[in-house]
Parts: sequence; C-alpha cells; structure tokens
Amino acid sequence: MDSIENYKNRDYFYILSLNIIGNCAIWIQNMMSSIIASNISTTSMMNSIYQAAITIPFFCAFIAGYIGDLYNKKLVVSLSNFLLFLCSIIISFIDFKNESDIYILIILVGLFSTGAVLRMTVTQSLITTVVDTSFLKKASLLNNLGFNISRVIGLASAGYLMSYFSIRNIYIILSILFLFISLIMLKTKINNSSLDNYRNRSESKGLIHLITYSSLFKIYSIDVFIMFFNGSLIWALLPYIAKSKFGFSSEGQSDLMAILGAGSLSTLFFYSVTNKIKVGSSYYLIISLLLPLSMLIISVTEDIYFIYISLFVFGLVWNLKVSLLNGEVQFISPKESITKVISLFFMVMYSGQFIGVLFYGVINDVYGINTSFMISGCTLFIGTLLVIFKYKCERKMEYL
Repeated sequence: MDSIENYKNRDYFYILSLNIIGNCAIWIQNMMSSIIASNISTTSMMNSIYQAAITIPFFCAFIAGYIGDLYNKKLVVSLSNFLLFLCSIIISFIDFKNESDIYILIILVGLFSTGAVLRMTVTQSLITTVVDTSFLKKASLLNNLGFNISRVIGLASAGYLMSYFSIRNIYIILSILFLFISLIMLKTKINNSSLDNYRNRSESKGLIHLITYSSLFKIYSIDVFIMFFNGSLIWALLPYIAKSKFGFSSEGQSDLMAILGAGSLSTLFFYSVTNKIKVGSSYYLIISLLLPLSMLIISVTEDIYFIYISLFVFGLVWNLKVSLLNGEVQFISPKESITKVISLFFMVMYSGQFIGVLFYGVINDVYGINTSFMISGCTLFIGTLLVIFKYKCERKMEYL
C-alpha cells in the first residue's frame, strides 16, 4: 500500500476525524477545568497539586495499553468516550464557588483523565493497525497535527464560551458530543483482522526485548522525560501564570494557551521538512535548543509581545519534537505489542510532567515566576545537550 492509498483509507479517515472532534471536546473541558481551578484556588502550589492529580491517570497508561492489545480496540475507544460522557454530565450539575470545591474538581477531572488516557493510547494504536508500515511515521505526525488542531480550537474557545454560556450548559454540550462519538465509533465498521481478540503469546517478549536491549528507546524516553519535566511549567501552569502575572481574565488565559496551540498547529506548514529530520541530527539539535531559548526569553522580558512570540515558538518546536519521537518509537516497536509500547512512552512523558508540575509549583511559590522560567530554561538546555551527545555516541556505535 503506498502513501496515496493510505491517504484515501476510509478507516484511517474515520478514526482520525473522530479523534480530532473528540480531542477538541477534551481540550475545551481541560481548559475550562484549569480556569475554574485557577479561579477558586489562590496559590500556585494548589494549582500544581490539581495539575499533578489529573496527570496521575497517565501512570496507568500501561494498563490501558494492555487492555488495548487484549481486547477489541474499537470497542475500548467507544467505551472510553462513554466514560468521558459520564464524567462531563456529572460535572455539569456541580457548582464550583468555594476553594474547598477544588478537591471535588480534582476527583472528577481525575476520572475524566483516566478515560482520556485510555482513549488516547488505544486510538493511536488503532491508527497503526489500519495503515501500512511505510506510512507509520507520517500517520503519527498527522495524528499529532490533528491533536494540535484540536488543542488550538479547544484552548482558544474555552474562555470565550465561558463568557457567553453557563459552565453547566457547556459541560452538557460536551457530554453529548462524547456520547455521539462513542456511538459512532461503536457502529463504524473497521476492516482489520488485528481487531480480533486473538493475540500472539510472544507479544510480551517483544516489548521486554525493546525495553531491555533497545538503547534508542531508552534515549527517546530520556529525551521526552526531560521535555515534559521542564515543559510542565508552561503546559500545566500557564492559566495560573496568566492570571497571577498579567491579571488576565478567562478570555486572556485562553488567548495565551491558544497562541501556544497555534504554534503547535503551524507544524502543518513544516510537514514535508519534518518528515526529513532525523532524531539526533544537527537539525534536531537546532530545533531542540529553541525550546529552552523561548523559556529563557519569557524569564527576562515583561513585553507581552515577546512572550506571545516565545509561546508560539515553544508550541511549534514542542509539537515537532513530540511528533518525531512518537514516530520513531512506533517505528521501532514490535507491531503485536505496539499499544503497550505507546502506553509506556506516554507514562514516561507524563511522569515527567507530574514531577515537573510539583517541582515548579514549589519554585514558583518560593522564588517567583521569572525564576521558575529561568531554572526551567537552563535545565532544559543542559538536558538537551546531554541527550544529543548520547544520540551522537549511539550513532558512532552503529558504525563500529
């Protein structure tokens, strides 16, 4: 099957389209929840605990991977969307006015995140079953682009929707959307034999071998862990920073997150170039160093336009790196256990974010926002250089 046939693949088109629609709803709800948390909580640390708590379900990603490899992937994706529907409809009937209400929000959003983790992991794996291996890296990149299209729409619209509609009505609409996706996915016929319940008993051996002997997988994991640890300052705490540093309303918080997402979306214009970048190459080093550079600029400037530009660049480079690393990991993974590998990689990502959001929450409260960005930028810069050095050593070993 060549690339043109993959682009015309009906099953791939359905899965990707439903994934984008569902991700839009997830990002709207996540942004709304973050705004609510920042409004009812008065400290950076409390917001950090909230962000860390909703990241905890990603530690269960490996269980999601096991479920995805053991059972019908299409059914699992449908049920995970139904779980999102239940969480949203419950949240819609609760008022969040007191600071103590954040604990209720943490529990409900934690359950919501559990469904999102299951959905995200198994959907990405489902896509790999309906495309040819030669198209796998492009499919991963397109999936990430679709994810970031959803991010832009979700982040940009959440604050404005809250200005015109009640929170309860928005959550009800989102819950209906999740239910719709669940039912459509359940009824969609996907012609792929890999959706059968039969699994090869040797699949776990392939996973263990990859973890134990693949030095590339280990380097990819270290690379993405460093990214998410330091990037957590932006992705998880930006709504709080927007409110505390700039005094932004919910619309202003959405604007900053939308600029970040727009940078990620702009990866679309670099699609052909991205396809040619090799992880660990000199070009990879250059784009990687733009991440800490953008964070260091934010730490030393008060000019809102420089901050806008830095956030845009950060979003662009972030998506490039995550897309490249995701594609490489899927490419080197045994296909019979690819869901487990993807889920394990997600666990590495969000364990970095979990630890990072707690760490930078404390730093933010003790030393301030600018110092937090300075420490994050310097740590990311040093970590990037060390990882690139490790890539170079690995490449040299291949030629010996």
